[in-house]
Amino acid sequence: MTYNAQPLFGDDLTRVADLLDRCLNGLGPIPTDVRARIFAAMDNPCETTWLKARSSIITREPETTLWQSVISNGNFPEDAPTRTELINSITNTLAGTVPPSAR
Repeated sequence: MTYNAQPLFGDDLTRVADLLDRCLNGLGPIPTDVRARIFAAMDNPCETTWLKARSSIITREPETTLWQSVISNGNFPEDAPTRTELINSITNTLAGTVPPSAR
């Protein structure tokens, strides 16, 4: 399923870039190729981009993948999470919080 989201630009693009700047893996900031996969999943939410991005590590302590982040925030997408679900999931994971609805 494709959600036909509008391409990221302006404030949304800046917000996503800032969010990805805060993501870390075991070696430090996530590499450019990982950023690109996550960005693609946000810019074009569909099964193809999601399958490429979901195993990306976004935090190192505890080590959390993008998929774990989405699930821990109470989202169980059938095909791919929406841009909003991805942004909210990463934001909450980086903040170390889980929304009440996911508890």
